[in-house]
Amino acid sequence: MAIFLDQPFAEVRVGAWRLSNNTWGVGNLQNGTDYWQTIQYTPGTINGTRFAWEQRENWQGNVRAFPQVIYGTKPWDKGRMSDVTMRLDQMQNLDMTVDLRVERYSGVGNVALDLWLTDKAGGGPATVTTEVMLWLDDDNMSPSGTKVGRMNVQGIGADIYVHENLQNDSASGISWRYIAVKLDVEYLIGTIDIDGFLRQLVSLGWLSADDWISGMELGAEVVSGNGALNINNLSAHAAHYDVTAGADNLTGSQGADLINAR
Repeated sequence: MAIFLDQPFAEVRVGAWRLSNNTWGVGNLQNGTDYWQTIQYTPGTINGTRFAWEQRENWQGNVRAFPQVIYGTKPWDKGRMSDVTMRLDQMQNLDMTVDLRVERYSGVGNVALDLWLTDKAGGGPATVTTEVMLWLDDDNMSPSGTKVGRMNVQGIGADIYVHENLQNDSASGISWRYIAVKLDVEYLIGTIDIDGFLRQLVSLGWLSADDWISGMELGAEVVSGNGALNINNLSAHAAHYDVTAGADNLTGSQGADLINAR
C-alpha cells in the first residue's frame, strides 16, 4: 500500500534510506496554495518511490526545493556518523546504481546527486567546506558559478562549474565552495562512480583529500513548473580503507619482497 508525504520537510526511513520532502527554498510560499510537493513510497522498499511537484508561481530565481532520498547522513543531521563516513584519501569505493525516470511537463530543474564535504568526520554545518553536485539530467537549468574546466570519469565527460562562498537561506550565514559537475549526457540508468569523480576533483585541486564525506543525496532540484521523478531501482555501496593513527613501518629482506594491499 502506497503512502504519501505531503508536508514540507516530512521525512521517513525506508530500510537504509531516508526520504525527505525537502522544500528548503520556498520562503514564504504556502504549501497547497503557491506550490505542492509529495513523495509516494511503499514501506519496506525504496524502489517505486515517486517525487512529484508543482511550483505555480512563474519563478526565475534560485532553487525552491530538493525532494530527495538520502543514504548516510548530511551535515544538518546534528553531526551524526554513518557507514558512508570516510575521508577522501581513504575512499575504496563509493558508488550508486540508479534506474530513474523523469517526467517534466514545464519549468526549470534538474536531477542531481548532492555530496557535502566537511573538515571533520561527521561534522555539522559549520564544518562544511564544499558541496559537490553531479548533474545527471537537467531541463533549461544552468549551474551556478563559473565554468573552470572539464573532467572525464569512465568515459563520461563533464563540465566543471565553481561558485565560491555560496550561501543559502537555511544555512545561517555559513558559506562554502559549490562545485557542479554537469555531465555531457543524460545519465539516469547505470552506476555512478562517485569516488572516481571525487578523486579527480582532488587531483585537479578543487577538493582537499583531508575532507570527509558522510552521505549521498539523490533528488530533483525544482526551480519552477511541475513534474515528477520516479525511482525504478536504487542501490548504493560504500567502502573505505582502514588507516592506523600512527606511523606504519614496512620491513624487508635483501631479496624481493611482495607487499599485498587492498
